Amino acid sequence: MKLKSWKKKGTLVTSVVLTAVILGACGSSGAKDDKKSETASKIKLSAQTNISYMDSRLATDESSIQTLNQTNEGLYTYDLEGKLIPAAAKEKAQTNKDKTVYTFTLRDDAKWSNDKPVTAEDFVYAWKSAVDPKTGSQYSYLYDGVVKNATAILGGKKDPKELGIKAVDDKKIEVTLEKPVLTLSHYLLSLFSSH
Repeated sequence: MKLKSWKKKGTLVTSVVLTAVILGACGSSGAKDDKKSETASKIKLSAQTNISYMDSRLATDESSIQTLNQTNEGLYTYDLEGKLIPAAAKEKAQTNKDKTVYTFTLRDDAKWSNDKPVTAEDFVYAWKSAVDPKTGSQYSYLYDGVVKNATAILGGKKDPKELGIKAVDDKKIEVTLEKPVLTLSHYLLSLFSSH
């Protein structure tokens, strides 16, 4: 029931944002200079309550999570029909024959807001930090029993550096799971759609 509610909210928010973008693009600029207007590339969003965290590892309230979803892109996302599609990932993940290792390739044009490229190491850092008990992430349980060594790390028995994720190169991420997964479930995708 909650997933349907989130999909409806996501569809509504996406519709509002797309409408704002389209209407904003239809407006005319009165600027006469050669410089690009700073506000031309910005979208203003409002939240019903204060945004507590803009850190995906620590955000737990609805306003923070919605704002993160509107301003960040994970490996996958949902389209308007609720179909799973690659986002920061270039294409669907490649898997080994045992379905325990997933390899994701990032899009070449995936960039941060400061125009720096998003790298595989960015995801590795975020995931390892999220399972580190010192971080205090309330959603670290999502990795528990799914990503290799997450349970031991959360229990303080292994170092976060041993989590089953690594950067193969700047654009490739390799995720090793505790056990085979035949299809990417919504539960597992909650990891892949955040960073």
